[in-house]
Amino acid sequence: ASVPQQRILLLPQSFGNIYLGETFSSYICVHNDSSQSAKDVTLKADLQTSSLRIPLTGHQSDSVARDLDPGQNLDEVIHHEVKEIGTHILVCEVSYSPQTLTSNRMSFRKFFKFQVIKPLDVKTKFYTAEELISDEVYLEAQVQNITSGPISLEKVTLESSHLFTVTALNTKDDGESVFGPVNCVPANASRQFLYCLRPQDSLTADLRLLSGAT
Repeated sequence: ASVPQQRILLLPQSFGNIYLGETFSSYICVHNDSSQSAKDVTLKADLQTSSLRIPLTGHQSDSVARDLDPGQNLDEVIHHEVKEIGTHILVCEVSYSPQTLTSNRMSFRKFFKFQVIKPLDVKTKFYTAEELISDEVYLEAQVQNITSGPISLEKVTLESSHLFTVTALNTKDDGESVFGPVNCVPANASRQFLYCLRPQDSLTADLRLLSGAT
């Protein structure tokens, strides 16, 4: 007896990489290419990471099963912003009841693997002020585009502990960025950002706290 559900989904078993922060989008199509009808067809999709299993579709309490006649489709479009680096697996499960009343409910699953990698690499260096009486510390952050295409950096900020005051040194006198109105970084290129950290008065008053903070 033929199985009344098409077991070929549109994604290859492994389809490459996407970058952290991008939105993973996929079109899922379940097609009945047999000569029989399938009853109560449902589709569930989950995204499995190394630490989480994220439900994407088909888990809502109000999800309605559909009957698929020969040649009909069950279509679904899913979207998810990826927030974790590493291997991700899209798990699609289709369940249905064959047309014959004596048949038990049947199901099958498909797995599609992809890697989520970071788009940027950040390296930092610390410099102390030349004046001996100054407690200022300068931090240089080198941000490198490690993707295969250009990236536009809209905003780069440094968040320090409450013990320091941070001043960004990446603008001209008129307030415009030293990188221009659009900071476009080509593939494998880098941008250097400079920040000045000044310890709070309460920190400089206690040398032990200052030593621990730095």
